Amino acid sequence: MVEGEGVPGIVQKHDAGQSLSTVEQSTYDDRDRTPGGQGRYGNGNGSEKKAAAIPGNGGDGPKFTVQADDYNRYYMNTLYEVLTKYGKFDEVWLDGANPWKDAGLNQSYSFTDWFKMVRTLQPSASVFGGPDIRWVGNEDGLTTRANEWSVVPQKGTADPDGERNPTYGFQGDDIASDDKLTTDSDYLAWHPAECDGRLQGPNWCWNKDAQPVSLDALKNMYRNSVGKNCQLLNAAPDNNGRVGGPEEARMREFGGWIRSTFDTDLA
Repeated sequence: MVEGEGVPGIVQKHDAGQSLSTVEQSTYDDRDRTPGGQGRYGNGNGSEKKAAAIPGNGGDGPKFTVQADDYNRYYMNTLYEVLTKYGKFDEVWLDGANPWKDAGLNQSYSFTDWFKMVRTLQPSASVFGGPDIRWVGNEDGLTTRANEWSVVPQKGTADPDGERNPTYGFQGDDIASDDKLTTDSDYLAWHPAECDGRLQGPNWCWNKDAQPVSLDALKNMYRNSVGKNCQLLNAAPDNNGRVGGPEEARMREFGGWIRSTFDTDLA
């Protein structure tokens, strides 16, 4: 849903014949559900947790027994399908957003079960938003910190497969200085940052009417992500599952710039 518009605004936009984004279309389709426009997201932990087998349709692969509400059961069955039917994964990206929380619909996630499924079904995959890779603190494809360390301080019990504790505010100016590491932590975790940036400007998902950001914008992202010890992410596929023509051309241009700039080791 577009912030500030709400369901009435999206209905008005639809009725005026304007195009809707994927999220807006889902919200419009759910406009008569309770709570209005939010029916697909979950039910705010309103359903009872109960024992369930994942996958729910059986099969010959590994099986998981979980205690989960409606949303988490649906999510884990979907996750199981994705992880078992589409080849090898290098990374599984878990957002962790809770978009309807301010509207009174607070859905919790079964992160521990999700991590276990990923570890079992795709053991070589890194997990973003969990035990392996952390969010850098913005969605601009860069880090604003002068120093972006891979080792960060953590509080509580060390759990190599658990959700990292973002106690130190990934949006802060200092999360892993010597002082933080030596005096303000119970243990240290290897938890490097990933910079999620958008190849198509304001869009996360591909949009036929949008153009890729400029080469200069990508250069700035690269210098302030990879150039500062982060990974740079996001080139969304189109509705045929491929990177679109303009996006492919810009990525090739970007790759050419990286090679021409860094092929010679000046050190």
